[in-house]
Amino acid sequence: MRRSAIHETARFLVGIIGLALLTALCFWLDFRVGSTALIYLLLIVLLSLAGGFISLIALSCIAVLCLNYLFVPPIFSFRIEYLDDTIRLAAFLITSLVITGLVARLRSRRDELTDILDGLSVLVWTTSSDGSADFSNQRFRDYTGLSRDKLVGFGWMNALQPEDSGAEEWRAALAAGTPIEKEVRIRSATGEYRWFLLRMRPLLNTRGRISKWFGTAGDIEERRRALEALRESEEQWRAVFEHNPTMYFMIDAAGLVVSVNPHGAAQLGYSAGELLGRPVLDVFDEADRPAVERNVAICLERLGQSMSWEARKRRKDGTILWVRETGRATLIKDRPVILVACEDVTDRKRAEYLAGRVFETLPDTVAIVGTDYRYRRANAAHERVWGVPAEKMVGMHVADVLGRELFERLAKPYLDRCFAGERVTLAEWFDTPVGRLYGAVTHSPLRLESERVEAALVLGRDITDQMLASERLREAQAELAHANRVATIGQLTASIAHEVNQPVGALVTNAHAALRLLRAQPADLERTTEALEDIIKDGRRISEVIDRTRALVKKQPTEWNPLDINEVVTETLALTRGELQKQGVSLETKLAVALPLTRGDRIQLQQVIMNLVMNAVEVMSTIEGERKLLIGTAKGQEDTILITVRDSGPIVNSDSLDRFFEPFYSTKPNGMGIGLSICRSIVEAHGGRIWAAANEPCGAALHLILPSLQPSAR
Repeated sequence: MRRSAIHETARFLVGIIGLALLTALCFWLDFRVGSTALIYLLLIVLLSLAGGFISLIALSCIAVLCLNYLFVPPIFSFRIEYLDDTIRLAAFLITSLVITGLVARLRSRRDELTDILDGLSVLVWTTSSDGSADFSNQRFRDYTGLSRDKLVGFGWMNALQPEDSGAEEWRAALAAGTPIEKEVRIRSATGEYRWFLLRMRPLLNTRGRISKWFGTAGDIEERRRALEALRESEEQWRAVFEHNPTMYFMIDAAGLVVSVNPHGAAQLGYSAGELLGRPVLDVFDEADRPAVERNVAICLERLGQSMSWEARKRRKDGTILWVRETGRATLIKDRPVILVACEDVTDRKRAEYLAGRVFETLPDTVAIVGTDYRYRRANAAHERVWGVPAEKMVGMHVADVLGRELFERLAKPYLDRCFAGERVTLAEWFDTPVGRLYGAVTHSPLRLESERVEAALVLGRDITDQMLASERLREAQAELAHANRVATIGQLTASIAHEVNQPVGALVTNAHAALRLLRAQPADLERTTEALEDIIKDGRRISEVIDRTRALVKKQPTEWNPLDINEVVTETLALTRGELQKQGVSLETKLAVALPLTRGDRIQLQQVIMNLVMNAVEVMSTIEGERKLLIGTAKGQEDTILITVRDSGPIVNSDSLDRFFEPFYSTKPNGMGIGLSICRSIVEAHGGRIWAAANEPCGAALHLILPSLQPSAR
């Protein structure tokens, strides 16, 4: 407000000075009142262009006073003698005021127009016919950061991106005189280029020539981004639709195919064009068409809701394709359409069919049991084993099929472990309606849709025949092992006789000595007692040899007991000592102290050690020179016991080592090849392992590993 008053005052002073100068000039030139009034009027018009309405009114009044005082007779007096002079002065004042009002109004309208143009959100400018700018609105200046002076002329084109401001192209467009509309990039005050839609319209004069160009530029950056995003989205959607390995259909309310992706059409053996406009029911198997038609009608009724179904589609070549379809109705341009995604489930259907066939025809019993101990599904084999039809078993309690006693004793504990997430197996003799059977039953947890076990898959297999055959095989193996022991004892007859003869001879000698001592006068009772004690000791020794021999020869069932392996080795060597002396074999033992116990059958393990010792003695009998036999025990790795038998027999090649334990293979000329095979069977039955290796510098080393007995199991 203060600034406006200062400008008004300044304009008034300039007007006074100008009026004074013109007055002096006109008075000196002796101008008349009419000529001076015209000159005054020109001054007021010029001053009115600079603005200031109040100062111009005051200046007009002062001009009237000057005319009256200096140019209307009588001069130097404000008295008016003639009416014409009064009219002239009044006409001058009115004209001056009218011109001042018109110019002020014109300036006001111009300012309003400028304010309107400055307030627009678009860039506005005007140029001459050659494109030289003479006006730009405030938005243009604010956005570009360029002043009015820098935008005049061709400076406005400096704000355009260089690729969009080609001089020749603009000159050609301006010369053509047709409206210009193009998308250009304009630099902002921060240096960022944004897209604008530039429009320029020519203003023609009365002769039809271009006198001016009006230009506007609206920011379309966001619109371009939105269009680009839309275009990209459409391209992505088109790419997904056309290249997705899933069958897609778009169907109208009449059931006609509006769109189908190439993959989906190819799955049916068609091209996309062959299916467009056809009824979608044409590609379905005739038996499934009514159901599909109902589903389509439901989709249209439930606009916006998805629903799924399975059906058979028929390819162009007539083959069947099972699909799972998910359809959803929506509105496109106010018209209902159904979008359908189709998943090929032919392999799953085939697998389900085959699984169902396997389930129903499998000779083993297969059932699914829920956590409530009720059957959810059972195959036909149950009727053969338990006498209950499979369809009747569904919903029945397991106890009602197996019996309460068997359910509580076996079925329920194993099912509970299975429901806890454990896969468990049992093998047991079962009393069934068809007789006594030996079955292996496996319980596997089923987790359908979560980590929680929801049911158990129970698979039962009748292995009665295999079990009976296995028992017969074990009996045959036991017979063979017994025969092998008897044959070995036969080989040790001389050694055993030697073991018996020694204590028998000592017993007779001690008996004669005791008689002589008793007949002496006086009787020597102390020495007689010593002789009798020796007789008892020799008798026990004879009894032990006979008991060990009888135990090896006698047929008896397997007895699994905790054993000290060192004792087993020592007892066995006692029976072979005579044979070792006879063959000139020096025996060395290295038995580890504080060995853990093992669990097994004493007689069978004695047979293994005896066979290994006798094989070594027999092999060394064919060589000249020193014959050595080393038997050692040690603690092995991972809670095991290691037994080693080393001999100094002939060098053994690697092929023979690999075949040592094969049935009917022997390195001895008269060997049958069953001894070591039986040894391997016995060791493996005890959970151990036996193998052969070359001994240094000659002979063979046989190693045997047995599991040790855990302290808690002793």
